[in-house]
Amino acid sequence: MRDIVAPPRGPGAESRPLLAIPRAPAAPQFDPVVQSMPGAATNTQPGVNFDGVGVGLGSYRDCCAPRDTNMAVGPNHIVQWVNLDYAVFDKSGNLLPGYPKPGSSIWSNFGSGECNTNSGDPIAQYDRAADRWVLSQLSLPSAYYQCFAISTTSDPTGSYARYSYNRTQRPVCLTPPDRR
Repeated sequence: MRDIVAPPRGPGAESRPLLAIPRAPAAPQFDPVVQSMPGAATNTQPGVNFDGVGVGLGSYRDCCAPRDTNMAVGPNHIVQWVNLDYAVFDKSGNLLPGYPKPGSSIWSNFGSGECNTNSGDPIAQYDRAADRWVLSQLSLPSAYYQCFAISTTSDPTGSYARYSYNRTQRPVCLTPPDRR
């Protein structure tokens, strides 16, 4: 915001102060969407309960405080990422074979290694509209990248398109093409 330059206010505007126009308070108005009664209770039946990523699950180790716990639920899978390790479960809570894995394993053999530091601050999201998984993790302290992986199918254990964004470089804003 500090680099945004205010547009000129017209001839002689530099010498005139901006004045606020006083207004009378508005009368209270009826809001037709305000809920006046509580709705029916939801999720009154206990769901599936299972141990997630934590001590005792695979090679997970408690390394960091506070724990960065993140989880996303798709139609057939649950992806949970805690600090440096992530796991994929089926909807019944069964851990899929080969999990948990280090978060940086998603970016194995990608680029120059900027995403292989496994620095934590994970994000796991399921995009219902695209039926894809979006995973992200920081890369610190020497690289300062934000690493992204977007699944190429609805399977969170399958292949991913991987990206890295260097946060130390200023973003470039391109002018949109002329649409005349």
